[in-house]
Amino acid sequence: MASPSPHALRARIERLAGDVATADAEVAALEGRLAAAKTSAAGLRRTKKETELELGRAVDRATDRLIEAARRGDLGAARAALEAGADTHRPTPVVEGWDAEGYDEAVDEAMLSPLGWAATRGNREMAALLLDEGGADPNQARTADGATALMEGAYRGKLEVVRLLLDRAADPNRATTDDGSTTLMCAASGGHLEVAQLLLLFGADPDVQDDYGETAHAAALNNWHPGVAGCLGAVAGWPAFKIATACRLHADARRMLHRGTVDPSDCSLAELLAVGGTPANALWPGSPGPCDATAALARAAMSSW
Repeated sequence: MASPSPHALRARIERLAGDVATADAEVAALEGRLAAAKTSAAGLRRTKKETELELGRAVDRATDRLIEAARRGDLGAARAALEAGADTHRPTPVVEGWDAEGYDEAVDEAMLSPLGWAATRGNREMAALLLDEGGADPNQARTADGATALMEGAYRGKLEVVRLLLDRAADPNRATTDDGSTTLMCAASGGHLEVAQLLLLFGADPDVQDDYGETAHAAALNNWHPGVAGCLGAVAGWPAFKIATACRLHADARRMLHRGTVDPSDCSLAELLAVGGTPANALWPGSPGPCDATAALARAAMSSW
C-alpha cells in the first residue's frame, strides 16, 4: 500500500487543526459554564447558610417568646409562638459556672424549658398545649442536673400537671444526674402525699436509693412529712391496683384499666375490698376512709378477670 503524499498529509493536518480548535473552543465554553456554575453554587450555599441562620434566629425568637409565655401562663402568646415555629425541644442551656454547691433559684429558672415552666407553675392547660400542639417531650431533662418537668411538678405538689405528664408517658423513675434523686423523692421531700400516691400507681419504685443511699421514705422523714412516709411504708411492695384501691385513686385506675396499663388480677377481690373498706387512718396516718366509687371499680374489674 502506497504511503500518503505530503499534500494529503498537509490537508489532514489542517483538518485536525480545525477539529482541535473546535474542541478547544468547546472546552473553553464548558470551563466558562463550569466556572459560572461554581460561582452560582457558592452563592447559593451562602444564601442557604444565611437563610438557615435567619431561620435559627427566628426560631430562637419564637422560642424565647414561648418560654416567657409559659413563665407568665399566657396561653395565647404560647400558641402564637408555637405557630411562629418555636422549638419546644431547644436544649436547655448549661449555666456557666453552675455547680450544686452554688445552686440558687435564679440558676434553676435559667435552665427551665417551656414545659418545665408549665410544671413549675402548675399550669395544666399550658402543659397540655406544649405536649399536644408543640410536641414537647415529657421526659426532656435539664442539661445541668437531669431534672424533668415531672420532677418540677412533683416537688411543688402540682398534682394535675403531674397527672397529665404521667398520662403522657413521663417516666416516674428517671433520676437526676447530680445526686440521683427520683420524682418520688421530690414529692416525698415536699410532703405532697397525693402526688406520691399517683407516682406509685404509675410505677414509681419506692426502693430506689439516691447517691447518698436514701430512699423516698427517708426523704419524707428527713423533711418532717410522717404522713407521706407512713403511706410509702404501708404500700411498699403492693401491686399498682391495690395501691389505687388503698389511696382511693379510682378515676386514675379506671383510665389505666381502659388503656390496659394496670392489671387488677395481681390480687383478689376480697383483698381489694378489704383495703378499700378500711376506715380513715387505718392503713397509715391520714389514710382515707371507705370509698363507694373505689369499691365499685374493684367489683367491675373483678367481673373482667
